Amino acid sequence: MLLLVAFAAPGQEMISARTASGRAWIERFERDLAAASSAPKLACSVRPLKLVINFALRYQAGYEATLPIDQFSQSATPLYTRFRVVSGGTNARHYFRRAGTLPPGLRRRREQAGLTGGFLIGEGDYQVDWLVTDAAGRSCQKSWEVRLRLKPHEREAAAFMAPGEVAPLTLASWRRLPADGHGAHRVALFLHVAPVHPRSVQMGQFDQALLLTTLISLLEQTPLRPASFHAVSLHRQRELLRTPGFDEQALRALRETMDELELATIGIEQLRTADGAARLLAGLAAEQLASAEPPKALIFVGPATREGAGDPRRLLGSLPGPPPPVFYLRLNYFPSWFPFGDPIEKLTRTLGGKVFEVRNPRQFARALREIEAALAEHAKPLTQR
Repeated sequence: MLLLVAFAAPGQEMISARTASGRAWIERFERDLAAASSAPKLACSVRPLKLVINFALRYQAGYEATLPIDQFSQSATPLYTRFRVVSGGTNARHYFRRAGTLPPGLRRRREQAGLTGGFLIGEGDYQVDWLVTDAAGRSCQKSWEVRLRLKPHEREAAAFMAPGEVAPLTLASWRRLPADGHGAHRVALFLHVAPVHPRSVQMGQFDQALLLTTLISLLEQTPLRPASFHAVSLHRQRELLRTPGFDEQALRALRETMDELELATIGIEQLRTADGAARLLAGLAAEQLASAEPPKALIFVGPATREGAGDPRRLLGSLPGPPPPVFYLRLNYFPSWFPFGDPIEKLTRTLGGKVFEVRNPRQFARALREIEAALAEHAKPLTQR
């Protein structure tokens, strides 16, 4: 069983050497890192995550760490994660930190505490030196290398980050949503909130940044105006968040929802309802299609999933009329792990929609162009189609 560490801060912080406090923090970290080999030990395991390019055209590197929970007391336990990223060639050093607390409770054997983090990089070679410590002075230190080599066409696409550059996993500021006037399409937008990596059981900062960047890029690059927004968890078989439209307030609520989502366990009721994910999706789609003012399209976004039980055709029942266009942007960075259709894909195809397999910005841009063209065509009078 994996327990998420409840972080006190909303995200990971990058330390600046330009301030006196930042320089003092860096000096202290360098001392602690050098002394880690002789310090009392924490048991831990760290797995570097696969490099992915997000849809803001930046490469994300990251890690997922686990710590056996029975090595901690039953009281609330502070944990401090710090690491540096050294750019090859220039030897420039970049420092990050994040503080969190393991909640109080019984520490059972085989339970694990989970920690994740990440950063953005340009092309080049990097050395990562990572350290986690507890209040008792125990520590676990790991190091690994990250290498990013780009082909000429990839180098042009990823021009936002210079070679050797390192930046924190932060989201671009919200710039715009299409106005309600000419060219804007009212849609029902669904986000499947789940880790991108098939082995992950936590919504870490790496996954959150990737999903939120995808969502923002989708809305900023198309004339889509969400009439309703729905964040769903197929693993938990429930709707996590619903908002009328999508704006800065909805974005903040979504971040909080992702922080609170627990995926490491499954309830008895979920085990009894094998087709719960399909029922959830069918119910939400039927509700939208039967509303007084149906959306002009249903758009689903999210990672591929194995939650595949259930037949949406049977669960949908009778519909009030022909459905509008339906699209699924399936973020599938690990296609060999997901050779079969998931519930969202089955629902999309049941409603006569289209599934886009998306693994890179080029596929993402192509999908957005096709969606926009299809909605523009659907908006024409029947005599002009």
